[in-house]
Amino acid sequence: MDAIDSLLLKESCTIYQLTEEQKQCVEAARVGKDVKIKAFAGSGKTSTLVAISRELSGKGLYLAYNKAIQTDAARKFPLHVDCKTAHSIAYRATAYQIKDRVRTLSIFDILRYMDIKRIYSYEENDIAYLTLKLLRVFVNSDKKEIDEKFKYSGVLDDVRGEKLEETEAIKDYVIGRAAEYWKQCTERGSTLPIEHDFYLKMYQLSNPDLRGVYDFILFDECQDANPVLLDILLKQKCQKIYVGDEHQQIYSWRGSINSFAKLGGEICYLSRSFRFGNEISRLANIIITAKNEAQLLCGSASIDSKLVANKLTAPFTVLCRTNARIIEKILTFQKNKLHVVGGVNEILNLAKSGYALYSGNKDKVSHSKLKYFKSWEAMLHFNHKYQDPDITFLAKLIKEHKGSFKKIINQIEDACYVEEGKAEVTLSTIHKSKGREWDNVVLEDDFIIFTNEVPLEEILVYDVEELNLIYVGVTRTKANLLLTGGVSSFLKRLESFTAKRMSLIAELELNDSAKVYQFPSHEAVAI
Repeated sequence: MDAIDSLLLKESCTIYQLTEEQKQCVEAARVGKDVKIKAFAGSGKTSTLVAISRELSGKGLYLAYNKAIQTDAARKFPLHVDCKTAHSIAYRATAYQIKDRVRTLSIFDILRYMDIKRIYSYEENDIAYLTLKLLRVFVNSDKKEIDEKFKYSGVLDDVRGEKLEETEAIKDYVIGRAAEYWKQCTERGSTLPIEHDFYLKMYQLSNPDLRGVYDFILFDECQDANPVLLDILLKQKCQKIYVGDEHQQIYSWRGSINSFAKLGGEICYLSRSFRFGNEISRLANIIITAKNEAQLLCGSASIDSKLVANKLTAPFTVLCRTNARIIEKILTFQKNKLHVVGGVNEILNLAKSGYALYSGNKDKVSHSKLKYFKSWEAMLHFNHKYQDPDITFLAKLIKEHKGSFKKIINQIEDACYVEEGKAEVTLSTIHKSKGREWDNVVLEDDFIIFTNEVPLEEILVYDVEELNLIYVGVTRTKANLLLTGGVSSFLKRLESFTAKRMSLIAELELNDSAKVYQFPSHEAVAI
């Protein structure tokens, strides 16, 4: 028996025998290779990385996606591995420039600190929105400066003047405003506000070299990496082990990209989930197969997870696409002991600001998404063009409950201060559920692709991230999953569509590779 065969992972006083897939990952890393681990939902990626770290000598760095993951990882990894976020490393390197300046920027900030003028049909709010959008794209890119190349990068594709010269002039103006803000906010002694990603960009442009500090880097959740972080990592000369699931990429609005194609290294898979059984894995496979994934996610036959038709017995967790639906669910379950993942402050701010704007009390609007709008009608006009999910469902909610919405806000304040472990109903957005799991899960259907009845062909091209959100939601359960009507109907459509596609693939393929597209052989369950 070799070392890998006998390798045991001790975690929280529990001993796990590594699977064959995990052993392959450990062996690839142990011989010094860069490794890319494609790890599906619940497949033991953290356990695998811990096992790898115990086999590697020297100083290691575990790069976590957020603070919560970092804190959890610090309890699991051996002492020779530092557990940090990229932002924490960057902050320490640039803190003298950014102390007391970091917050979430709004269009209001752009209008306040920059000289913004109307350009043809584009009002000041439109220019400020596009300027902030371009700034966020830039700080998450690997570009060195904001220049005219951004005219053709796709960032400003929606800009349309009445004539070509007007379109070009609007784009040039936005690029100039964004470049000027970046120049001013990075000057020594600047007091301009910046977001967290701004100082990560500053760090990247300083060309950091981690040689001599770390011998290997473990990069978790690499599917959520943006180009600026990839640029930092790819320039490091030490061994790198990447792990992620491209089907859980749900942060493109923050600049994340599907990084697997850009990363080098030997490819390994973690395809068996230890979280759920075959019934749930079937649903996940419907989604990932539609996206042309060749490797299937296998559930654990020993786990009795299942779909339920009508209702769940408390405690259970409700996953929503939007904060606005969270508000709605608070009202539904207000007589229960409620907990909201991440707290209720942001949701309260959204509700209060939305109602204030609707009521004409502009001075009481404080939420970053709403405070720059001059009126409720201006918000609706803006959202008609840019389709923000939170604004879409908030507008619907206020319209339906306008006579009692002030009472609703009071109910939100009174309902949600129970610890999660004591809650009967836990509420979370899908984004905040990532990396979490619960015994009983309800997946809500507040997706714009459902309400707008977007054709599947368009979703598979333009709304892949919405598919990823559904995949994340479906795979959070350990025992029971309840799908609301919109999700259930959508998965039926997607399964039918995918089956037809796979039949065509099988006919066209001239070799055995077509077989990797087949669904698992376990029993089909009505959705």
